[in-house]
Amino acid sequence: MTIEYALLKESKQTCLEEQKNLGHENWNPLEHTDWLLLEIDSNMLFRPGQIEVTLATIKPAGGSNSVLQMNISQGKTSCIMPMAAAVLANGDNLVRVIIPKSLLVQTAQLLHSRLGGLLGREFRHVPFSRKTSTQPETIKAFFDVHKAMRSSRGLMLALPEHLLSFKLSGLQRMSDGLMPEASSMIRIQSWLERHSRDILDEVDYILAVRTQLIYPSGSQKSMDGHPHRWETIEALLKQVNLHLWNLQKAYPRSIEVVPRDGGGFPLVYFLRKDVEEELIRRLVDDVYRGRGSLLPDVCNKSDRLAVKHFISLAKPSMQAQERIRQLFPDKPAIKKVIFQLRGLLVHRILLMCLKKRWSVQYGLHPTRDPIAVPFHAKGTPTEQSEWGHPDVFLLFTCLAFYYDGLNLTQLRQALEHVLKSDDPSQVYDVLSQTSKLPDFLRDWTAVNIDDAAQLHEIWTHVRRQVIVIDYFLNNFVFPQHAKQFQLKLQASGWDIPLSLVQCSESLHGQPTKSLTTGFSGTNDWKRMLPLTIKQQDLPGLAHTNAEVLTYLLQPRSRRYEIAADHRGKRLTEVELLGRFRNKGIRVFIDAGAQILEMDNLTLAKTWPEIHHEAPAVVYFNKSNKPFVLYPKGHQVPLLASPYANDLGGCLVYLDEAHTRGTDLKMPETAIGALTLRLGQTKDHTVQAAMRLRQLATTQAVVLFAPPEVHQSIIDVRKKKSFDHIDSFDVICWLLEQTCSEIEQLQPLYFLQGIDYCRRAQAALDNPYFLVDPDQREAYLTSLREFEQRTLEQMYGIASKVKHSVNPEPFFPNIASFTKELNRQRKSFQDTGNAVHGSALQEVEQEREVAFEVESVREMQKPIHYLPYSFPGLSRDIISFARTGHFTADSSAYEEAFTALRKTSLSRKYNVSSEGVSGKLYVSTEFTKTVKIPSDRSYDNFLRSVNWLLWSPSTEIAMIIIPEEADALLHTLYGTQQPLTHLLTYASPISRKMLHFNNLTFYSVPKLPQSWKAPGWLRVELGIIAGRLYFQYEEYDALCKYLCVKENSHGLEEENGEEDDDDGATYVLNTSEEDEGLTQSHSAKSFTKKPLVFMQEWLAIKRKGQDFSQSPMGYVCQGKPLGEDHPFFVTAEAPRKQKALMTTTTRLSEEEDNEDPDIEFYDADEYGPDVGNDDFDDADLTDGEDDVIDDSS
Repeated sequence: MTIEYALLKESKQTCLEEQKNLGHENWNPLEHTDWLLLEIDSNMLFRPGQIEVTLATIKPAGGSNSVLQMNISQGKTSCIMPMAAAVLANGDNLVRVIIPKSLLVQTAQLLHSRLGGLLGREFRHVPFSRKTSTQPETIKAFFDVHKAMRSSRGLMLALPEHLLSFKLSGLQRMSDGLMPEASSMIRIQSWLERHSRDILDEVDYILAVRTQLIYPSGSQKSMDGHPHRWETIEALLKQVNLHLWNLQKAYPRSIEVVPRDGGGFPLVYFLRKDVEEELIRRLVDDVYRGRGSLLPDVCNKSDRLAVKHFISLAKPSMQAQERIRQLFPDKPAIKKVIFQLRGLLVHRILLMCLKKRWSVQYGLHPTRDPIAVPFHAKGTPTEQSEWGHPDVFLLFTCLAFYYDGLNLTQLRQALEHVLKSDDPSQVYDVLSQTSKLPDFLRDWTAVNIDDAAQLHEIWTHVRRQVIVIDYFLNNFVFPQHAKQFQLKLQASGWDIPLSLVQCSESLHGQPTKSLTTGFSGTNDWKRMLPLTIKQQDLPGLAHTNAEVLTYLLQPRSRRYEIAADHRGKRLTEVELLGRFRNKGIRVFIDAGAQILEMDNLTLAKTWPEIHHEAPAVVYFNKSNKPFVLYPKGHQVPLLASPYANDLGGCLVYLDEAHTRGTDLKMPETAIGALTLRLGQTKDHTVQAAMRLRQLATTQAVVLFAPPEVHQSIIDVRKKKSFDHIDSFDVICWLLEQTCSEIEQLQPLYFLQGIDYCRRAQAALDNPYFLVDPDQREAYLTSLREFEQRTLEQMYGIASKVKHSVNPEPFFPNIASFTKELNRQRKSFQDTGNAVHGSALQEVEQEREVAFEVESVREMQKPIHYLPYSFPGLSRDIISFARTGHFTADSSAYEEAFTALRKTSLSRKYNVSSEGVSGKLYVSTEFTKTVKIPSDRSYDNFLRSVNWLLWSPSTEIAMIIIPEEADALLHTLYGTQQPLTHLLTYASPISRKMLHFNNLTFYSVPKLPQSWKAPGWLRVELGIIAGRLYFQYEEYDALCKYLCVKENSHGLEEENGEEDDDDGATYVLNTSEEDEGLTQSHSAKSFTKKPLVFMQEWLAIKRKGQDFSQSPMGYVCQGKPLGEDHPFFVTAEAPRKQKALMTTTTRLSEEEDNEDPDIEFYDADEYGPDVGNDDFDDADLTDGEDDVIDDSS
């Protein structure tokens, strides 16, 4: 029947293949009746090669986990997988077919058609993620499905992330102390490992090094160094943007910069390493010379030179390291910026992120939180993943927003925030000054946020403006989402193959049938497979790799096209489709993800407008299902269309996500356009090309390379721009790209292997961890890894660490793995794509993290705690309200700074009641919000200060909660001679709220008209409440309270335990109203590092929002304030600046004149014609000697 059908379709090639296949040559139908039924049901004869691979899959020669290579388009998925599953699903094994997510729908349809007919086999797919309930009934249902499939000889269709998720979820429950749930899940996992028989399709994809699942847990805190951490990245990206255009002019063959419509951050493609090194050198010089506000201008020349060495050299001198350690002892935020710059520049995190492709490898998810997430392929964001490395997360989020731009809702949020700011006109002026807004929209008073048409007009002009996007990120994205969990559990591709190491029961006398076998079209990554599985190719298929490449070397597939116009500029999507039409191409295989500005449906609608003769377009929708789009807009599933078995005449578009494993019935003479991109591997390209199943005989491909890929190819082949290029050159380039990719991933491969061995050994050392608390704690200690690390821990210079692993303490199976890992590590040849050697261990670790962060991370949802209920007003507080005096030894209230010690931050800085007035109290109820475990941080559940009970006679103040204030109102109302007053207060977080600072806004009973709040009260209350603004008259009192003095470098903390006899003076004389503060406050502060404490305390109170451009922000940063500062200028005074009080750091005039021959462009001098000037790159020389002058 197959031959007859092929004759009717005039398919000569199919006829020849079927005539050669006599059938049943190397197997007996009587012994494999299921296979015979499969042949009848599917109307086909299995080929001898398929039988050999199937038998090797069922029973590997070595009896261990194995991977087989078989040529693409030879029936791995359609024939071998159903045949193997039919035999292995015998009622004793639980057969699990594990596939990539993109192939789920197609594989499910195929297995249903193959096994659901005459064989009558069932199959199930049960997703599992961190969102899945772990209640007993859910877990029991999960287990029942698997047991039913095993007993009924059915099979499970699984995704690797679902398998890893179930495993980690059980361990996570144990880590959280939920032992009933944990015990059940871990026992089920053990049962699955003992009874499963796994078949992997596309092994090289499933077991890739990047296959990793991370479960963060524990308390969630803001990133170390916030908010400067994201501000530094934004400032650095601004400098990158300024340099890109001149770099393109100076290095035209090393970098391509593509401007975006509507302005904003350009797309950039790095072609050679010389321009990468030059970009890093220019950024280091920016930091050294004070450009871009990356570092304050208080550094002297010697300090700046030490910083320059530290952020540019992998191993700076000990002299430079010592100088860095001594820098800014009272300003740790600045030192953190230096460490972050080292990580971004020396560890190449900045370059790694710039080289990743937006909307292909990272981008924004349309329905998730507004943060960058990893992408499976072009336009396919992951559903549960996120970037794990904090700086990578920040960089990708900035870049994703720069490329995507703000949407209307986000712009409205930003403008509403401007409206609530202290000076909306000034803020709006700064946000709009670089835009092309029409004049009538440049005046804030003319802007109406509720006017939809006006809002849309503003949006069209500013949506991609970097300064507007940064404003939105700094106020709405990073404060809420730039946080880290304390701990993490992780699993990788090493955990997927079943092994004796996993099945601990098998090592205690119980035999196991667990085995994993799989197959793939290439074996390029066999050296990167986990050691728990081996590549065992059949001798008869040893030619597979070379055979596939010969398909691309046949004359009909040798064609190569540059996707550029006559000027060498890359083609737009529409121009590229037009090129296809001119060359008669109807199949578009976008392996290089060159379609970025259109989604699949948009392209499917656009292509017929160019190629008018096509009857329909076939594409994959957002649900990964093939659909047919007719010219009039009607859509039907491909299987329900007349083109299901013959796509002749149709236009076919395969986006990057579907260039692997997709099987469509292409015409025998089809010609496909295959795109390329930087970093594309041979495996990925061959997989995409073999979507044309007859490529070996009648079909052909034309390779399309964008300009950056073409330049890379001629560099690798050492050819000139106009030399002839064909598929042979492309194959040589692909092999080089593949080797480079493998080299980049080897450090992470080693790290994952060691991590797997450590976890497996811990399980064997503690076999009874479910019932023995001591073993459980030891096991969890091995499983948990700290995720929260300081910038110094991440990027500081550490002593040499031996990263090889001693195999002696391990069990024999694991010891063999560690021995092999150490052997591979020693033989690793580094050509510059990865870092190797003990001198650069810290850099190497960060490179591993840089790739590790691309792994799947499923977020832990915030825990909801029960609130405390109000027990009623305390008698002691009522007594204080009536008499103005405290009751001795009362538990109803305590000193405010004593209560402050309940926060982890106060314990960190050893906050005490020394050096304070001792007259500010808080009620006990004020310290209670939610019921949290004793090991959890209380910092995220602090009340705001709104009500104050004040006693004029004793000058004692008590902060109370609204419920207590409400209960006291009837006591205080109508009092003829009041002894206490109930005062309202709101922390001044903007200048408009300063009227609350005097505590006279509203009181019950009414205060005397002449009453003024004592200076100590305003200062201490402001500290507890987290105020940002104060009047200039309070500045001196605040500095004295914090034991801060002014010197030539700014504000500096005093040693509170020593007398102040060094001649330093305070800024102003104490005002009369603050005399009480001077008398009651000693020279000793409530903490040894008050400015550092205040910086972090205000960050907590502001929930991570930026407060650096406020009076308290300046004080915390050690910046002195004057009476004429814009913070204190009244509304009637003329504005002296338009900027958001952002200081541009520059070198002093004296230092600028040190090197009169050096000319370096400044960010402020850039105009709209940047990149088109007469800048001579030869002038960009470093005139400084790389010697640290220690005499400064």
